This record gives sequence, structure tokens and C-alpha cells, in this order.
Amino acid sequence: MALRLHNTRLLDGGICCFNFIFEEFSNIGANVYSRPFFFAGSRWRLQGGVKGGQFGVFLRWHGGGQHTDKVKCKIRFSVEVINNRDPSSSVRAGNMTESDEFPKVAFGIGWSKLLPVEEIERPNSGFLDDNSLFLEVRCCMVHFLFEDKLVINLSSRTSYVSSSKFSLYDEEWYLVLYPKGEPKNDNSVSQKQEHASVYLHREEPGVLRFKATYSIFVRGSREVQVSHHFCNNNASIAFGIEKFARTKDLKAVSNGGLVSIGVKITSIEPYYYFGFETQGWSPPNNLGEGCSINDVFPLFLKPCSDDKKMLDFSLMFDPGPKFEHAELEDSAYYMKILWSVNVVCIKDFNRSVTVNSWDIAGQSAFCYSQDEMTMNTTLKLNEVLNPYSPYLDDEKNLGVRLVIVNANEVYDPLLINSDKHSVAKLREMKAQTKAAVENFWKVQLDEVYSEKDRVIADKEEEIATKEVELNQKEAAIQALENEITESNEYLAEIESTVDEIDGKKVSSIKDLVQEAQPHEEEISKQEEVAEKLKAFLMDSLPFSVSRILVVGAAGQGTTIKGYKEVELAVFVKDLPRTEHKSWLPAIVFTIKTLLKQEGSKPTESTDENQKSSSLPPCSDFVTTSASVKFKCDSVDVTLDPINDWEQMGGYIGLYKQCFSQPADAQPLGGEQSQAVRADKDVFLELADMVGDESLEVYWNEYYLAEEYPRENYPVPFQFPIVQDPAIPTHNVASDGLEDWAQFRRELSKWVAKLTL
Repeated sequence: MALRLHNTRLLDGGICCFNFIFEEFSNIGANVYSRPFFFAGSRWRLQGGVKGGQFGVFLRWHGGGQHTDKVKCKIRFSVEVINNRDPSSSVRAGNMTESDEFPKVAFGIGWSKLLPVEEIERPNSGFLDDNSLFLEVRCCMVHFLFEDKLVINLSSRTSYVSSSKFSLYDEEWYLVLYPKGEPKNDNSVSQKQEHASVYLHREEPGVLRFKATYSIFVRGSREVQVSHHFCNNNASIAFGIEKFARTKDLKAVSNGGLVSIGVKITSIEPYYYFGFETQGWSPPNNLGEGCSINDVFPLFLKPCSDDKKMLDFSLMFDPGPKFEHAELEDSAYYMKILWSVNVVCIKDFNRSVTVNSWDIAGQSAFCYSQDEMTMNTTLKLNEVLNPYSPYLDDEKNLGVRLVIVNANEVYDPLLINSDKHSVAKLREMKAQTKAAVENFWKVQLDEVYSEKDRVIADKEEEIATKEVELNQKEAAIQALENEITESNEYLAEIESTVDEIDGKKVSSIKDLVQEAQPHEEEISKQEEVAEKLKAFLMDSLPFSVSRILVVGAAGQGTTIKGYKEVELAVFVKDLPRTEHKSWLPAIVFTIKTLLKQEGSKPTESTDENQKSSSLPPCSDFVTTSASVKFKCDSVDVTLDPINDWEQMGGYIGLYKQCFSQPADAQPLGGEQSQAVRADKDVFLELADMVGDESLEVYWNEYYLAEEYPRENYPVPFQFPIVQDPAIPTHNVASDGLEDWAQFRRELSKWVAKLTL
């Protein structure tokens, strides 16, 4: 026979929901009490029992700490006896629209005849589950009130008087009254004041802060509301009204030289504020040290990154070394902490990011000492650590608020001899599901009302997007037409150019182009092989292929006479965009095996049961880690299985992926080598040697040599580097060149041949 807190959760409107379980209900007595639980800065207990055949429940208030005199508390609450079989048959008492006042500590409010025991114990009634009865108590804070009588007629040597202390959130608070106003330090100002000053003081503040809204009042006279953040510095431990009321008005309502002054706290939120020093962070693995908290519960908050891209936060319960809650390890209790992390945007508070544990199943249940939960934010690490990030203050500190909305020890009988984490998570998922069902129809109704406006807005946005796309296409077409015109003019100028060498007039680039042009037969053979391979691969590959394109020299129309070649890019759907070393060799092997099997078939077959090959003879297969190379009907073929980036952001998505590689594949910071610094100079020399003013060397934003010093690559290059703009870490000049001096000599020879 026991009454235990079974679960806690938050509802809309600041309502806190507490679920209780009566075990062994058939043996319940007249008065059974729960353990004290925490809500709105105070301790509470639920009292239940059976008397005269009726089941009754009372909620008792036990104050906010040590000092409990002269305080009152007003809340709205309801109690519901849960029917597990038919929730619509549950019995509820009280409502969330009317408030109840607890005039003193240990006072109880409830219902002595909530439900007949006979109805509860009736077979198949649905109220009892394994002789256990479940209750749900919903609470919402209205205000906390403290009132004391203070002396108003003070001697000339005394400027203020303090009230007695009261407790809230286990903190000590009191009021201070200056009947003639607070004395001024400036001697030039007259000390004679006509208005009284009243302040709310917090005694011995610690790391825990409070955001409070409260009213200071005089019974039967004046009431003024203020808001303040109570911190641990001298300027923030007290706050109130300097000119609260005229001194003579207070004396008029006093009785026997005493005036009744009080404070009514309508909202108070405890929180911690941390400034994490980001200058020492080395993302993604080292995000600095965490922060220990020991004011209420022993906690440890630390920034981290689960996926090494986004900023996350982990909260550890009872981190040690004392382990104050070690008894939870082998009990049916766990600590339910409803916590929230707010990353403050210093320069634009509207961009601050908040994540709540009660929105994520299982992130509020701490089952033993050093148990740790992690919540993911929507902030990227580079967005936070950017030197100009709006989330950093002038000292490059990241401001973070940790709010502990509610924390209680929660009991669950299923935790005995069970996996505590999995059971706690399932319980929270169940509670969240129930809350979702309660809000379902409300959400549905809101969506119906807003659907019309949303459809109209979507259509307008779609039209605007189409107009932007149309303008971009028109601009692209115009740019292409201009480029074609300029290219034709450039080619005409080159074709008419002649140089005088040794008294002979010879054409330079024109002769070279004509001599290098392949014969029509060679081009036809390349196209024939390409089409047959494309048809075969599209029909026979065991994975989904979106398209196959002819790329390389054949795709660009730059093949040369006497050498037939085809390079095909096989765009495979749904391939991972990273970790190519783990899956790309398997794709390459599959394509090679399929081609060899097809090539083993006869080109012509007289046997009806034996199929002939749909491909010309293929031989000389060679594979690399990323491609298959072979000869097909005298044509050198290269097959490259690749990701289809068209649906994944195109070139922009590809570049972003290149720049977001793991740390061991990214270029490291270091001094740029002289060889790499000369990269651009070499191509500028090319322009000078050709002697054509219309030749331009373009060094775009994805082709920055200083960002890829060769000595800092995972496998340092031993040869000159010429980077591929599409893949910045690809060295396309690593074969056959010893150093940059040889590269310049070979380049000079090649340019010289263009004019011979």
C-alpha cells in the first residue's frame, strides 16, 4: 500500500501534469501520503484514502523552504481518476479556470468523496490495473504571496526596516522598506524625501538566477508590478520601486505605527547562465570544458557535437565525485528533469535557439549517477564559431541559458529488474502520445482555418519562383549567345593568323586543329560502341541508374585522329555521398564482372537456348578504385560510376560536400609552399608565351592554390600539383613530372610547337 509519483510532464499554458499510482488499492487506509514533490518553487504532497466507502484526494502545500510564515499560495488544479479501459469514463474533479488559495503551509484542498470504492472495485470497471489506481493532477501557478507588517515611524538614525524572511525555491527572500526614501550618496542632493522606497531582496545568491514578475503592494492602498532578473552580482540581488508611495499616504493607512506591505510573485523562472569561451574550442571533437552546478541538484552541462556538424548540449546528472544520488542505481526510482537549453543570439534575440527535453522522448529521464542526456540544436558549428557570428559577444563567449522547469524523483514498478532507460523512455513516449491525442482535434481545426491562406501563399510563392527561374534562364540564354558570338570572332581571328618564321608563311593553330581531327569512321565507331554499352548497362545493371552520359574527350568532341576512346559516366541513384572507399570498389567490381560475363558469350549463336552477346568483343579489363577500363571493338572505354548530383544541389552541393569531408581528409593550415604559390604564375606565363591578348587565365573561387598546400595532404604529393576545379583535392599532373622546372620546360615546348 503506497502512493507514489509516477510521471511528470508539461502541457500548454504553463500547466504541469503529475501522475500518481496507488499500489495495492484494496488495502488502502484512510490516509496515505506521497513523498514531497516539487512544483512552482514549493514542496507539495498528495494525500489519498478511503473513508466511509468513498475514495478521496487532497493536495497539500508545504512551502518553498525553511521560512514558511506569513505566506500564501494560489494555484489552479484538478484531479482525475484514470479509467484505463475507457479514458472517456475517467472521473475529474476541479477545473483549470478557477483558482484555489492555500492560506498557510500544510493546508490541504481536495475532495473527500471523489469516487465510491464500490465503483472503483467493480469487475471490469477499468479503474484498477493489477490492483493499482492511477491519478492525474494538473497544476498551474497563479501567484505566491508574502505579507508582513513593518514599522514606518523610524528614528532619525535608521533609514530602512526589513521584513521577516520567506522561502521560495529553497532561497531566502525579504522586503526592505525605506519609509522616507533611500538615502542618496550625493551630498548636494537634499536628504529630505517625500516618497517611500520598497525593494525585494534575495539573500546569499548563488549561480542559480531567477527571472521574476511580481507586485509590491500595501494592503488597502497601492500595488505596483515590476520584472527583474535576480543574479549573483550586487546590482541584481535586489529590485523594487524607488518612489513606491508618498510617505504621508503610508502613514495614513498604518495602524499603530505599522504598515502591511507584501509581495505577490506571479511568475518566477529559475535558470543558469553560462558564457562558454569559444576561443579555445577545436571543433568538432574539442568544444571546451563543461560547467558544474550544485545549487539544487548536482548537474554538469557541456557543449558537444554528435554528428560533428551541429552544436549539441549534454546534461549529466550527479556527475560526482560524491555521487549524492547513488541510491537510484538499484531502485524503482529515477530522476525526471524537465530541462531546456537556450542559445542566446546576442545581436538578434529573435534568432536565439531553444531545445526542450520534454519535446524529445527519453531525454528527461536520468536513471543513475553520471547518467547523461544529449539534445541536438539546429545551429551549425561553423554558424556559431564564425568570428562575426551574432551568437558571440565581444569576448567571443557563447551565451547559454539552462532552465530547470521541474525536477522530481519518479517511481515506476516496471523499472525493477528491467532496463531503466528503455522503460523510462517508453513511459515518456506514452505520455507524449496522450498529450498529442488531446491536441489533435484542436490542431486539425486550426489547420482547416489556415489552409486557404496557406494555399494562396504557396501559389504566390510558386509564381514568384517561376518568374525568377524564367529571368535566370533568359539571362543564361543571352550570356550563351554572347559567348558564341565572341567565340566565333575569336576563331575567325585565329584562323586568319599567320606567322613569319624563317621566311615561310605557315598557319599555326588552324593546321594543328585540322591535322588532329579524327576521321568520320572513327567517330562513328565511338558512337556505335557508346550506344551499345549504354543500352546494355541500362538494362543489365543490378542497381538503379538514372542516366548514362558520354563525357571526357568523346563527350566534348575533342578526340584526336588515330585514337578511339569513349568515357561513360554512369549516374547511379541513391548512392552515399561520402565514404566512397567503402562502397565504390564493389560497384566497380560488379560492372566489370557483368561486362566480362557478357563478353564470354558468342557474338553469334546457332543454338536457340544460348543467347548471343549484345556487345562487341571486350578485352583488356583493368580496374581502379573508381573506374573500369577496357577495350571494346578497338575503342578504349572508361566507365565511371558516380553520384547523380543533379538532384542533390548540382555543383554547389558537390563543392559543399568536398569542403565538408572528415578532418583527416581536409587540408590543414600551414605555410604555403613556393611551388604551389607559383601555380597561377605558370598559367599566366602560358598566356604570355601564346601572345594572344584574348586568352585569359581565370582563377575561380573553387580553385585557390593557397588552400591546398601539397605538404599537408594526407598522402603528401611528390610531384607538381595542377588542381581540378571540380574536385579541388585532385592532382591532375602527378604522372611523369619530376618538378616544376620540368613542368615549365614541357609547357614551353608545347607552346612552341603551336607556332611551328
